[in-house]
This record gives sequence, structure tokens and C-alpha cells, in this order.
Amino acid sequence: MYSSLGLRKNAISIQTLSSSLHGQLFKNIKPRANDDAEEDLKEIKKHLEAHGLWGRPTSVSPDFDFKIPELVDHDLDQHFRIIAEDQCGVYKTLLNRLVGANLPECPLQWKFTPGWTRYNSDGSSTQVDYPDCQALVFDVEVCMSEGSHPTLATAVSDKYWYSWCSDQLIDPQNHCDISFRMENLIPMETPKDTEGLGHGVLGIPRIIVGHNVSYDRIRIREQYFLEGTSTRFVDTMSLHIAVSGLVSEQRALVMKNKTSAKSIRLPWMNVGCQNSLNEVYKFYCKLGDLEKSTRDTFVKGSLDDVLEDFQNLMNYCAGDVKATHMVLVKLLPLFFKRFPHPVTFAGMLEMGQTFLPVTENWNKYIKAAEKKYHEVEHSLNEELVKQTQVALGYMDEMKYKHDLWLWNLDWSLPKGRVKKLAGHPNWYRKLCAKTGQREGTPEPENMSTSLQVVPKLLRLTWEGFPLHYERDHGWGYLKPVYDSFDEIPESEMFEYNSTTAKDQPIFPVKALYDMIYGCTGTSSCVEPKQSEEKDDIPIGVEEWEEFLLEAESQAFNKKFKKKVKQDYIDIGIPGVGLVPLPHKDGVGNRVGNPLAKDFLAKIEDQTLSSFLGDVAELVLKTNKSLSYWKNNRDRILSQLPIWLSHNHLPKTVLEADEYSGGGQFGVILPQVVSAGTITRRAVERTWMTASNAYADRIGSELKAMVEAPPGYKFVGADVDSQELWIAGLLGDAYFVGEHGGTALGWMMLQGRKADATDMHSRTAATTGVSRDNAKVINYGRIYGAGLKFMQRLLKQFNPSLSEVETRQRAEQLFSSTKGERAWYPSPAGRDLMGEVGFSYNGEPLTRNRIVQLLRQAREHNIEATFSEVTETPPVWVGGSESHMFNCLEAIARSEVPRTPVLGAMITRALQPWCVDDQFMTSRVNWVVQSSAVDYLHIMLVCMRWLLTKYQISGRFCISIHDEVRYMVTSDDCHRAALALQLTNLLTRSYFALRLGFQDLPQSVAFFSGVDIDQVLRKEPHLDCVTPSNPLGLHQGYGIPPGVTLDMQQIMDITQGDLTKKNPDVNGSQENLTSGS
Repeated sequence: MYSSLGLRKNAISIQTLSSSLHGQLFKNIKPRANDDAEEDLKEIKKHLEAHGLWGRPTSVSPDFDFKIPELVDHDLDQHFRIIAEDQCGVYKTLLNRLVGANLPECPLQWKFTPGWTRYNSDGSSTQVDYPDCQALVFDVEVCMSEGSHPTLATAVSDKYWYSWCSDQLIDPQNHCDISFRMENLIPMETPKDTEGLGHGVLGIPRIIVGHNVSYDRIRIREQYFLEGTSTRFVDTMSLHIAVSGLVSEQRALVMKNKTSAKSIRLPWMNVGCQNSLNEVYKFYCKLGDLEKSTRDTFVKGSLDDVLEDFQNLMNYCAGDVKATHMVLVKLLPLFFKRFPHPVTFAGMLEMGQTFLPVTENWNKYIKAAEKKYHEVEHSLNEELVKQTQVALGYMDEMKYKHDLWLWNLDWSLPKGRVKKLAGHPNWYRKLCAKTGQREGTPEPENMSTSLQVVPKLLRLTWEGFPLHYERDHGWGYLKPVYDSFDEIPESEMFEYNSTTAKDQPIFPVKALYDMIYGCTGTSSCVEPKQSEEKDDIPIGVEEWEEFLLEAESQAFNKKFKKKVKQDYIDIGIPGVGLVPLPHKDGVGNRVGNPLAKDFLAKIEDQTLSSFLGDVAELVLKTNKSLSYWKNNRDRILSQLPIWLSHNHLPKTVLEADEYSGGGQFGVILPQVVSAGTITRRAVERTWMTASNAYADRIGSELKAMVEAPPGYKFVGADVDSQELWIAGLLGDAYFVGEHGGTALGWMMLQGRKADATDMHSRTAATTGVSRDNAKVINYGRIYGAGLKFMQRLLKQFNPSLSEVETRQRAEQLFSSTKGERAWYPSPAGRDLMGEVGFSYNGEPLTRNRIVQLLRQAREHNIEATFSEVTETPPVWVGGSESHMFNCLEAIARSEVPRTPVLGAMITRALQPWCVDDQFMTSRVNWVVQSSAVDYLHIMLVCMRWLLTKYQISGRFCISIHDEVRYMVTSDDCHRAALALQLTNLLTRSYFALRLGFQDLPQSVAFFSGVDIDQVLRKEPHLDCVTPSNPLGLHQGYGIPPGVTLDMQQIMDITQGDLTKKNPDVNGSQENLTSGS
């Protein structure tokens, strides 16, 4: 329908696509006959009124009227099938050829020569520059003690075996060369000794298969070429995880089976297994274990050890290649059967092309972060030493006996004659150096916040109460049980003081009461604080999945059984109780270090503070500054950049105005597992979990060190609330098939932060936490978190809440969002209603209503049970998200669960027939997250189609959380920005169409902005100032701000046309690109 302004709106006044765009995208869709439209609208009104959303004003977005690229088929589904098949078809053909072939016989003797050797069918061998075939199964071995460069490799095609040996292995004089450089990598498409890019045939499609193939990919020479090649990678581990992978709880049960004297065999164990090549090989090929002991030579040995056992080690490597091929033969047909849409395979191939360019700024960043880290670490050590010396002074007159933190340290002196540190208490002696030049010096060294004594030295407090450690309960805080010291029964104090052994410390109870109640004498001086900052809980989807699966595991449930019934634990001190610090894994788990990263937010909001004031606060902030680099240092330093010579650089770089012959340009290849979880989410340890820059954390500018070379820019966008939109869309489709018909759908499309009608503001109001914390809660719920998990989050965000308050707020949140359980009556139940005259309107019945029915039946002398009168499974009613959860559970419980858009099937190990009602959190979570992976794959395929069709010079770099980033030549970056906007439009339209909608809301049709930038960072204007980058990116690294262009700005520049134009047409293009 149309509004008075000519805008198209749906039945509940939500703006939809302009007539022009709608006509191009949905032109051949026949209007859906809906005889119940009036009744549906009444249902929508009733539902939205219940949640205070009916009649609220809806927003208006700019309409766009332009011609989109011509689709290859009038039907969007066929369009995507055709373009995906065009992208992946040749690789499927190559794979099928490899799968259908009988492998040649493995060589009896491997050639000990540098580079590649091909083994011919007549028994002869030939030196080759690289494997002269298009499809290979490939495996690389690395002698770890000699560096990360490849040592040897084997490969097999349908015709030949191949072997490769490194120069370092062949020539003893090169043994000392352990650098990770281009010349030490394995050529797969070009001659090794050729530095230029014009040799070899980089445009010929090739497919390389391996198990965890990203490990092998980073050791292939041509993968570091800036312009890319036509080689693609298939990972049998990813294929397996998608087809028969296990969730964390299942993996734990499998591991327990291996070590338990009495093993169990559950149905899902017959259709799923763990991910190693050995386990996958045994599972699919029904054979015994692979020989893996030989691998120890590569892990622990030297190149000399490899030389001594060369033939055996080559056979080991070839054995893995044969095993991988055997797995592929069994697995590939299963994969294509369970993931029939070509977009899935094409998207996975594109995900295997991740690529991060860097410049000399990478080494500058490493150096700066290391330097600052060691400076601050030294400063922290010195400050802790000072506090240790201060504490040592409490020996005078035994002041420590009256100190709330130092009272139970070991103040006893060493017995007998000691040469060093005589007269110092034992706790102090343990801190002093035991080795090296400072052995026995009367001063500690290498102090660390991980030491158990440090929280005591710093007089740490939690909401003003002193911290205390108990072996059985971990760290907590000591809290008065009574309102005043005088209320403590004298008998308790007498018994405590008289029965405590002489050599055991006695807690200064009165000192605690004086500290807490001293200011008024009757009430606490301590005002509990509520967290207003988001905890360091990962909301990246790949971490959330593991986080939630672990939370729902049996181990987690067992931990909950241990929870304390009261707010404190009696540790034998009269009038004092211990309250354990909140653990990220819930009640019953012991906190081992209150200064660990999990408590950074509590330091920030001063929930975790110090009685000492400024000195200890400085230590806490210093420790926080160290946290990022301390936790990520090893992973960052293990990245392996390959630096490109002048001859390796394409013309785009060499001819760029900003190119300098003295600059360094390199590439890092992230080791991405293209389907690393059962939802098919890509997984990588460093880059895909990288945080944004924090002003107070050393090294957190990591992402901004990924820098495009001269002549290129990064073009990318953040898919706004992707999973929440998908969840809302599913709920709308399940309800009455109208965009925004459910409260969740309406809030996702029209909710505004300004009037608190958006989802996060509403959750914040319900739970009493900050809006940022509400975001974490909302994502957790959408991913299937239960009531206990919500209590855990609420307690973590607001530790001042009691257990009762926490439960009440969690229950209130669930009641308003998920709703309450209800059941449809069974045939017997409907008959019973008729017999007793029970009023029923056809809606599912809540538990209270069913109890009323059973009570009414008893009044008529009819006996019936709950299960007899209801049908299973139950449904959710009354909540803003009830329809969405009903949809997710319906899909998860269906006989063959599939994603609704691309038809991807759930892992065989979670099929309903073999798990019944188990693992529902994982299965519900799978529906949303696997649909989000469908979304990403559709985007990647669509973007690749547009880049190719319009000759936009760009390549996919990485997807981090909901962000996608491409490296594009500077001349093409605005066309790439338009291509991204069109990709979003087509992807969302396709999703809507597959779910039964015939239109798309205008508010989600386009990205709010597309970033054009020189580096990867959250937003192009951020300067990423950190302790290791105090001058910021612009002044410290010479990196100017980028720009964010909304759709209107992109239209102004490109006129909505992707066709390549003369660069002189847009005079403003250069300024918009550079951000100047």
C-alpha cells in the first residue's frame, strides 16, 4: 500500500522498498492470497498492544530509485543458484574427478632432492617446478624446532604422486636459516626461482584438499600474491564438522568414554565423531588407527633427525595424504547431500581465501607493544615490591595480627641457622630470588599479580569488604553477619579464641566491624555499586556458541548443585561470613585470581578496589593496561607475515602516488577453519576474535595494523544486528507473515534508542542493567541461553543483587520476552473439556489453565493426568519473542532440521532421531547461527558476482563477527561500496523471499554506512590511541582517517551505476577516498 506521501508501507505502517526496487526484485512474485488479512491484522494489533508497541510512530527512510544489475534469472533463488554454481562448479568437477579416481601407487623410494619431484607411472621420476595438475590432496610437515617454514610435503593427483623437500633439509649449510620467507615456501603455481608475477598460469582453477588445510595454505608461495590466484582450498575437517561434528558436551562424553572403565554407547555416537584426521579416518573409512608416533620427530626432533629417517617420514606424510583422500571419497557425497545449495560450497571456498596485508607498521607495532609492556611490567613489579616492603613493616609490634588482609600470612621465622634472609618471615622469603645474580637478596623480584599474596598486599576490597582466600572456596570477601560487633554471641568469640591452636592466626573480627560500621556505628559505610560497563564476555558469535554450550553441559549443571543456600559461607570465624566472588562460569566455581582479565570491568567500575587508595588503584589500572598484551601476546607474535620484494608487487602498488621503494609490504594469512563449529561458523584464534582498540590496554590497536598497500583501500561494512534481524524475521514469518508483526520484529525494524522502544533498552529497563550489558543478555537469549545462565549474567553485571533478586529479575525477563510454556490439548483433553464444560478458544493452555481443567474434571468425578490431556511439545505464549522461539524450536525438532533459506542440514549427531530432547540449547542455537552463516555465504557469493561482472578489482579479506572487509584498488573503491550495498539489498530480499515475504522493509535494505579506509578498525575516524600507540594512528603511523559513506553519498558519487567510468568524471572521488 502507499501512504499519502507516496511511500510504500505494509499493513502496520512499516516502510518497505520503493516501487522501483520492489518491481525489480519481486516483480514475478504473485501476490499472496490472504483471505484472513483482516483477522491477521487483529492478531498483530492484539500482540503489539500487549507489549506497548501498537500505534507507535514508525520511522521514514530515504527512498532510492535506480536500476539494479540485471539478475541472471527473474527468480532470486535461481539467480543465486546460477551465480554460485558458476563460481564453484569447476571446483566441484575437479573434486569429483579426484574422488572418482583410483590413486596411483605410492613410490617405493622418495627422492631426496630440493623442490618438487613427480613420480611417473613407469617408475621414473621428474623434477618439476610445481605440481602440473588441477586437483591435489596435499599435506605439509614442519620441523617445529627449526622454525615455521615447511620441511617436506607430499601430494597426490588422479595421475601422479609428488614430493617436495626444502633447501634447508637438503643442504646442511642452510640448516641455520629458520626465517619464514617467500623463498622458503612451497610453489604450487609458479617456478620457485621466479620473482615476478607474470610466470605460471595463476588464472587456471586449482583445488587443494587437506585436513585442517589452512595450516598447509600458509606455507604455499602464491597465496601471498596481492592480486590472488584461482586456487581454492577444501578442508576435510570443515566438511566433517558440518556433516557429523559434535558439540562440546558430546565431545566431553566421548573423551570420558575413552578413559572410563565402563563406556556407554549412545545413538549419536554412531553418526558423529571428533575432528582429528585419525578419528575422522576411523569413523568414515571403518579402519584402525593411523600411525601417528612418527610425527614426534617433527614435533621434538631436528632437521638432522628428519634426515636420518627421511624415507619413513615421507611415507608418514604420504599416509596422511592417502587417509585424507579416503575420507574425502566418503565425506564429499554426504556433504553435497546435506548442503545441496551451491551457495554453501561457494561461500566456504571464498571463506578459505582470507588475506591480511601489512606494512612496515606491523613490526613497529610489535616493537612498541613489547617495549611498553616490559616498561609497565617493570613499573608494576617495582610498585609491588614497595608494597611488600610496607607489609614487612607490620612485623613491628605484631601489627599484622590486627590487619584484615595480612593476619593469616606465614609470619613465622625460619628455624635453625640460616645464612640468608635471617629475621624475615617465611611468606617474604618465598618471594625473594632463589636463583641467579640476586639469589638470597633481601628483596623480591619478578612480582606478578598472579601471586596469591598480591591481593592481600594491595588490601583489595569488593564493594568495600576485604578480600580473603579459602582453599575450598577460592577468593571471596569477608562480610559481617551481624549489624554490630556487640551482637556476636560471647560464647562464639570465646570458643574461637580459646580453641584456635597457638600456631594458627586469629582473624581480627572487631577490626572488620570497625571498618564496615565505623562511620555511623549502625549502618554500612559501603555502598554497593552496579556495573555500568560491559564485562569481558565475548559477544562474537564464534565464542558465544562455545560459551553457551559449555554453560548447558552436564559439568555445568553439576556445578550448580553445589551452590550455597545462603549469601555467605561459614568459615569458622564468629560473626563473619565469606561471600565467594562471582565466577564467569557460575555459582560453585572458585575464583583463582581476582586480578585476572575476567574482573577488568569490576576494576573499571570500582566494585573491585583497594583500601589503600591511590597506590593500589594505580597497580590495578597498571595490571589492566597489561592485560590485553599479556593474554594475546603469544598469538600475535606467532603470526607469520611474508614480506614481498619489489618484483612481487603488482602495478597497482608500484604506480601508486604513495608508493615508496623503501617501504615494506607483506601479507599475513589467518589460519581460518572455514566451518569450525557445527553451525559452520568460521573459526580462527587471533583475528576473528580480535577486539577493538582500548585507550588503556597495551597492544589493543592490533586490527588497525592490518594496512592496505599503496593503491588499495579496505571497503567494508558491519551487518547491523544480523542474528537478531534473522531471529525477528523467523518470528514474523511464523506468526502471520508480516514484517514487524511480532514485538521482536517490530523492535528490530522500528525500535529507537531515543524513546526506549529498541530491544536492548527494553531489556535494560526490565533487568536494571546498562544498555551495553543488555545487549550481551539479548544475544545470549537468542542463542538459546536458559534461566540459570541469565541469572549468572545478571549476577555478574550487578554483584550487589541477592540470589533471590537475581532470580526474580531473570524470571521477569523471561516472562516478558520468551513468555511461558503452554500446551495444546490432546484429543482426550478436548473431549474432557466438552464433558465438563470447560471454556476453550483454540489457543494453547498455560499450566494454570490446565490445572483448572483437571480440577474441574475431579469435581465431575473424572480422573485425568496432565500428560493425558496435553500434546507435546509445549509452545511459548505471551512474550515479545514467543513466536520466534516457537519457530526455532519447531525447526530444531523437525524430522530433518534445515536452515530455512539455503536448506542446510544440522549435523547428523544432533538429528532428533538420535538425541530425542537432548542438547536443545545447541539445536535452537544452530537454527539462528547456521542461518547467519547462510547469510554470510550469500553475501560472499553475491559480492564475488558483482566484482567479476563489473571488473571491480578487489578481493575478500576477512569477516570478523558481523563485519566483512574487501581489499579494493583505490580507483574502484566507490563502485565496491555500491556493490556492498547492492549485496545487502539482494541478500536481505532473498532471505525475506525464502521465508514467504513478498517485500522488504526499507530500514534494513541498505547498510547504515560503508567504510573506506586504509586499515581495519571499528570505525574509520577512530585514531586508536592506546598506551603503546600514544600518538594515535595519524600522527604515530601516518595513517589518515577513512570515511563512512551512507547510501545517499554513494549514490551521489556513483549515480547508482557499477559500470567503470573515466576517473576524471568525479572530481571529489580522491578526497572522499582519502578522508582528507
